[in-house]
Amino acid sequence: MRAELVVDCINQHGEGIFWNPADGLVWWTDIEGCTLWSFDPSTLKSASRKMAERVCCFAPRASGGLIVAYADRVVLFDPDTGEESLVTEFESGNPETRLNDGRTDRQGRLIVGGMNEVSGKADSSVICIDTDLKVRTIIEGVSCANSTCFSPDGATMFFADTPDREIVAFDYDTASGSVSSRLSNTPLSRKNLAYLMAPAWMRKAACGMPNGKATASCVWRRTARSTA
Repeated sequence: MRAELVVDCINQHGEGIFWNPADGLVWWTDIEGCTLWSFDPSTLKSASRKMAERVCCFAPRASGGLIVAYADRVVLFDPDTGEESLVTEFESGNPETRLNDGRTDRQGRLIVGGMNEVSGKADSSVICIDTDLKVRTIIEGVSCANSTCFSPDGATMFFADTPDREIVAFDYDTASGSVSSRLSNTPLSRKNLAYLMAPAWMRKAACGMPNGKATASCVWRRTARSTA
């Protein structure tokens, strides 16, 4: 495996890279640069869109457009018109926290967590935005939510609260989008570990159509389109 520069985007804080098969583009956000980026692997051309605020994470919607997590709220966003509609505010009573990393589950819900970017205190949370746009808190006492992803069958949710330096596995109810049975420092099974490390085309063949999330070295991590 080798890495090569394909977009010299000079991001201040590049995050949330994913592949969207609907438009054939790789998307990501420059959080501190308040910019959405896309890259077309077929033409090697990139494009960027300046946003009014920090976009902490986002996902394409099955019905078109994006669901976007700004620092303080989640909205439905139309890239063609710039119009947005509010889904929910996030922890409006806590000036130190903001939204951070997020991922869609196999059913199209958006699971997105927060962080305390001032003191680092574990006083943020992880929320689930269901396909009907109802919002529930599923994890509390979070310092910096990161790396949410799911097992191939969707029944296990992996999660990291960055300062804890551990991977946490939850039992995930695919019918309700709720978590239970938190297991810390649990070794990943060979099946799940192989899945998380596999190239995108292998996971696409095994698990249906992904959107995918890529690291800079082109290791892909599967996600689904939000149906919210």
